[in-house]
Amino acid sequence: MKTLRTFALTVALSIASPVVAQNQNLVIPNISSGQLGAFEPLSSISVTNVILPDDGRLNYTWVRIPGNVTVQFIRNAANTPVYLLASEGITNHGTIVVSGESGNAIRGGLPGPGGFHGGNPGAFGSQPGDGLGPGAGRGDATAPGSAAYGSAPTRANPLHGQTYGSRFLIPLVGGSGGGGSATAGGGGGGGVILMASSTHITNSGTIRVWGGQSAGNGSGGAVRLLAPVISGGGSIDVAGWDRQTATDASVAK
Repeated sequence: MKTLRTFALTVALSIASPVVAQNQNLVIPNISSGQLGAFEPLSSISVTNVILPDDGRLNYTWVRIPGNVTVQFIRNAANTPVYLLASEGITNHGTIVVSGESGNAIRGGLPGPGGFHGGNPGAFGSQPGDGLGPGAGRGDATAPGSAAYGSAPTRANPLHGQTYGSRFLIPLVGGSGGGGSATAGGGGGGGVILMASSTHITNSGTIRVWGGQSAGNGSGGAVRLLAPVISGGGSIDVAGWDRQTATDASVAK
């Protein structure tokens, strides 16, 4: 198991291996007001939807997600990132989802919180729309571009998006949208989540921030973990859609 002398983990690629990051001398005061109390979804309910407040900040005392539970977040009007904050520890045994949605025949795919919309499909003689975001794919009737983020799609297409962003995720920014086609909107970009605790973060489950599927796929989003100790053998997956299906060489991460 690898030990890193650091206190922050930022992800713009897929990780599926044990991680330990620690700086026991680090003190992070007032990271959460604890206003919302403890967050521990019922294990008898498989999916828990959390409505984001206007500023996206979820101020808990501690967070514990059971192994059979999926936690999803409903975007606010400003489409902010998710700030999952705890004055004590954050422990994830389940699945945290901040992914973008697929496009359809009516509109481009919606992004995860903090991400960008997919381009609209062509309709009533209009041209397919470009995706939104700094790494957006451009629209095309038959071969729209997929979005990029930390890496670019590998299949040659001049309509694919360009890479962007800081490996430190400063500022926090989500994934970009794919371009629309004549019949379907582009995939929405994956969102972005900051998980921060004054004591520790343990992830033995899954944190999933996928891009949405379409002819022009959305890019995956991003994850930043901040705590004196970060540990766990779970997965952090921010892949674009093609990465999951393994049916296409055009991977937008």
